[in-house]
Amino acid sequence: MAKFLSSRRIISATFAAACAAVLCAPGHAQAQTDAWPTKPITWVAVTGPGGNSDVLARLIGQPLSAALKVPVVVENKPGGSGIIASSFVIKSPPDGYTLIGGSIASHAIAPLINKKTPFDVLKDFAPVTMIGANYNVLVVPASSPYKTVADVIAAAKANPGTLSFGSPGIGGTQHMSGELFQNAARIKMIHIPNVRGSAITDVMAGHISMMFEGPSVYSQIHGGKLRALAVTSKKRLPQLPDVPTMDEAGVPGFEVMAWHGVFAPAGTPKPVLQRLHKEIAAILRTPEVQHRLEQMGMTGSGIAPDEFAAFQRSEIEKWAAVVQAANIKAE
Repeated sequence: MAKFLSSRRIISATFAAACAAVLCAPGHAQAQTDAWPTKPITWVAVTGPGGNSDVLARLIGQPLSAALKVPVVVENKPGGSGIIASSFVIKSPPDGYTLIGGSIASHAIAPLINKKTPFDVLKDFAPVTMIGANYNVLVVPASSPYKTVADVIAAAKANPGTLSFGSPGIGGTQHMSGELFQNAARIKMIHIPNVRGSAITDVMAGHISMMFEGPSVYSQIHGGKLRALAVTSKKRLPQLPDVPTMDEAGVPGFEVMAWHGVFAPAGTPKPVLQRLHKEIAAILRTPEVQHRLEQMGMTGSGIAPDEFAAFQRSEIEKWAAVVQAANIKAE
């Protein structure tokens, strides 16, 4: 009897192993990938409702749902410059059913200034594609004596540490643009992180000398409340055609883009990443989405996963040097 039970255990174990081998076989895995998706996809936004990550998730998510024929559910997990959302996503199965709308803040800069970040943005995520990017504008009060970037640099060199630049807080592209400007122009200014109010209001009132800010200042520029000195793009912006680039204004090679992209947990099958990229890139080419991005002051992208991965690495290297030079640390 004992011998029979022993033999039965061996047969059962052999059968289980055979089943596991079948399930793990390349053909079975390929079949699962080919069948994807078969259930709802969760798209995690790193901001609350109304933030750029949330708006873009809903803008892309609706047509993506129609293309994939499964619901795309947007889930907001704001806080910690994307750390809360990212920590959730990396613990999710790498099966293509959980995505995150990351940005330059959450997937490049924040981990550089917060050494306690509980993940590695390069190792723990698989880039899908860049959705798009907007650029900052260097603005001064309408009453400012500075008419050009050269004026600002001259004044800063004549009186080191007296000019100030504002930002909503530590580590954003507004702050990092100012730090990069200081490094490139070899000047020293005072950074004022106006985390409890509006830095734009303080600039307009003349309490702060200048600020790098995104499309939110276009109306104040057109209304004559702020003077635009330069944009941080490589080419002039269609919304501000008369404003030179920082490069044209005398700061060679200067570029800052506030980019947004889509990531999946590391280990997500390549065919799934490629399908996601294909569908999202097609959505970004539609006139409706392009028009909405333009209204947000954003230029659409849709680059391939490998290209996006290389871009992300280059961004991390670029900002790591700035963070180190300025000794920037999380608030």
